[in-house]
Amino acid sequence: MKYLLLALFIPMSVYAIELNEFVQSALKNHPALEQSRLELKAQEQSVSGSLTLEDPMIGWMKEGEMESWTLSQNLKFPYKYKVAKDIERSKVLSVQTTLDKTYWEYRSKILLSLFRYDYAQQNVKFVEAQRSNLKEALKLMASRRASGGVKQQEELRSYLEQTKLETELLVQNQALDEAKAELEALVGTEPLANLPPQLKRPNVSSTLDKDFQNLSGLEVRLALSNLKQAQNERSLARFDYFPDFKLSTKQPFKNDGDRTYAVEMSIPLWAFGKQHVISSSSESRLYAEEKNVELKKRDQQAKIQSLTSKIENMQKLLVFYETSLLPQAKSNLDSALSSYKIGGVRFLDLVDAQKMLYSERMLYLENTLKFIEAVLELEATLGKSVSDFPVGTL
Repeated sequence: MKYLLLALFIPMSVYAIELNEFVQSALKNHPALEQSRLELKAQEQSVSGSLTLEDPMIGWMKEGEMESWTLSQNLKFPYKYKVAKDIERSKVLSVQTTLDKTYWEYRSKILLSLFRYDYAQQNVKFVEAQRSNLKEALKLMASRRASGGVKQQEELRSYLEQTKLETELLVQNQALDEAKAELEALVGTEPLANLPPQLKRPNVSSTLDKDFQNLSGLEVRLALSNLKQAQNERSLARFDYFPDFKLSTKQPFKNDGDRTYAVEMSIPLWAFGKQHVISSSSESRLYAEEKNVELKKRDQQAKIQSLTSKIENMQKLLVFYETSLLPQAKSNLDSALSSYKIGGVRFLDLVDAQKMLYSERMLYLENTLKFIEAVLELEATLGKSVSDFPVGTL
């Protein structure tokens, strides 16, 4: 019975580093995050580039016998440079929000996969403990067989249960291999040598609804950054009616003529076919982004309400398992095993007690994973921690 108790309450691995260090290490060099960081860096560099003038044009001109060189520079209406910079800044905000979103999503995947792997290890140990208990019971059955104290039905059932446990052990080992492969795909093979110690169910804030009433989640923030970009693009479209300029100078190669200067200005002669279309398009996009923000806010509110309710109910259910169902199932198995040793209960009663504990424990781990998944999904939605899970840094 000691094996069964160990399987229930003691983690199956002695890990080398803390959970926070493991998560930080796994996220630090993840390809998806590295890609998002490089995209952010590239977008930040484009901000200063939006203020840079176009390359000047240098040329050669021949008028009869006179040859001269020309130099020209195109200039936009000054306010257009400011708006162009604002557009690039809003793009930076959008890429930054996308990076944050990617970070929280992969943090959730890594932590959930880590718990699946740990629980798969525990399941294997638990089935092995059940097999040890069954072997112990079978030894007692063998000692009673000579005296005729064992019914043929119980003996046949014992072989069946032994086969079932061997089959279940194969199933759990397969689940362990799958969980390990999933974790390796996320963090690589090297971090598995330094898994964190004693994974525990996270504690969450007791005031979830109050904490997030006015908080903008990542999807809403991304929609707001796109809205800001659309607003700047509309401003730029409105100023597209304003003239751009061209400065130029011409200088003969020989001193047989004076240097000339020119200033040219664009005229929105085809405004209906160009500027008007651009302005109308920007207005439509702005309206679409406004509606998208409204939609994201509604979706976020519904999702937060659903997840907070699920977390609170699952937390109560897990406490009920920990304080009532699992202790009762263990006590029932202890009693059945003790009684079986002295002939007080049948072998079938012992098997039923084992099955009850196994069933309750599997449901407990399954619900624990659902609880963890809901907590991580809420955190990924908000871009904010609501538990004592490690957050790490970008």
